Amino acid sequence: MLNNTITENILASKNVKIAKRFSNDELKYMNYFYKKTQEFPENIIIYNRFIFFFIKDQVYFSILKYIPELRKELSAFKLLIIRDETNLLKLCLSFFPDIYIHDIKLKIERRRNRILISLYTLDYNDRGIAIGKRGNYIKTVNDVLKNYVEVQEVSLPIEIEVIIVNI
Repeated sequence: MLNNTITENILASKNVKIAKRFSNDELKYMNYFYKKTQEFPENIIIYNRFIFFFIKDQVYFSILKYIPELRKELSAFKLLIIRDETNLLKLCLSFFPDIYIHDIKLKIERRRNRILISLYTLDYNDRGIAIGKRGNYIKTVNDVLKNYVEVQEVSLPIEIEVIIVNI
């Protein structure tokens, strides 16, 4: 649940787009993905040994059955299928499909000149999945958000943190 300030609600519903040019490797993996699934990804980002395939929401669940085979064949990478969302909050959540997120808080930090999205989990297991080994996954997601995601009418970088809720 978001804080009910108007600014945060407006910011959470802002449209986003992934802005990037494709490298030859990304085009190669895009073509490979199509040959395996018969669906073209909307976008692809290769970053820090992670491959993010951004998929239309309509075909997301039909693509999931290919994940084991794709991961086996691309074992040098950590492969993720991400919903290609146009809404800031939905896009951020689509990077964490396998964890239970108890609460979400979004705030603009003027001193640090960023948008901070805090994801609250209930246990260390979900937090560990979200952060990844040695923090590699959350660092990669934050770099992807900073370098490739543009928020409509907002020029601040986005950063995600994962926190455990003390109940």
